[in-house]
Formats: sequence, structure tokens, C-alpha cells
Amino acid sequence: MKNCRDKLERANVVAGFHNQDDADEALLELRLSGFTDKRIGYFYPAGPGRMADLLARYHRFAATILWGGVGLAAGWGVGLLLERWFSHGLGPDPVGLAETCAIFGLLFFGTAGGMMGLWVVSPGTYARTSGGPTPPFLMAVDAGVGRDQVWEILRRHGGFEHRPHGSSPLVHDDRLPGSQAA
Repeated sequence: MKNCRDKLERANVVAGFHNQDDADEALLELRLSGFTDKRIGYFYPAGPGRMADLLARYHRFAATILWGGVGLAAGWGVGLLLERWFSHGLGPDPVGLAETCAIFGLLFFGTAGGMMGLWVVSPGTYARTSGGPTPPFLMAVDAGVGRDQVWEILRRHGGFEHRPHGSSPLVHDDRLPGSQAA
């Protein structure tokens, strides 16, 4: 269950919360009770008519490492080219200049890569609302046989049942960014 489609299809408990503090406390207690993030969908508003899974995996670390390596190699090459073109062997230490440029490239491109990784999420992170009023925060849980235990936890933290029109409040949408095709 890597995406919201699985979380929504398998969820047998869907609760709404009026504020994020209560939802976070309920999430923590669910985790302490043995429910993994793969069984919990924690959705927040992400623009008009759609919600995103707060537990989605972002690829910030991988992008930082990848772009940091690119920056390291590019900086080293730029340092060697600068030494060759401008100093003709009479300037600063060529290895020192290449190392300095490589470190600068690593830091610059690594930071830029980390920022880009914030926008790269796992497929299926977004869902659209099915219409009608939607609470600010929704939690969809695949509770299995522990449905009563989950409801007890969610209600203790201010959660309330939310199924407008007898259907799920969220619908997977393949056209939304980050969604996985069927």
C-alpha cells in the first residue's frame, strides 16, 4: 500500500478532525497501538477540491545525494578548466582550486537537489474530494478487525465519522499530479 488509492480502498474507518493537533495526537496513538503508516492515510487540504496524504514519502534525500554528486563532478571540472584557461600554470594550486569549486558545486547543487526533492512525491499522493463539506484533516485507516479500537482512539482525540452521501470522502484521481495511473 504505497499510495492513497490503496489506503482509500482498504480503509474501513474514515474520521475527520477540526484541527491538526488533535489529528497528530490520534496518529501518534495509532502508531503506538501498532498501526503502520502503510495502513493510515492522513489527508490535508492541498488546493480547491483536493487533498494530499501527509504521510507520503518525499524524495528529498535521494535528490540531494544525486545532485550533490553532479555538483561535485561539475565543480571539479570547472576548477580544472579555470586553472587551465586563466592561470596557465602560474596561478593558484590547480588541485586546491578544483577542490574549492567541487565543494561549492556540491553544496549548491546538493541544496538545489534537496529542494527539488520536496516536489517529488510517491505516486498516488493526491486525492480529490467527492463533494460536500470536507473537514480540514481526514484520517483513513485500514483497521482490519481492530475497527472498534481505532474508533475509540480517534474519538478520544476529537475525530468524528465522515462519509458524505454514503461514500468515501476522498476519491483517487489519476489526473492529479503525483497520482498513479490505474
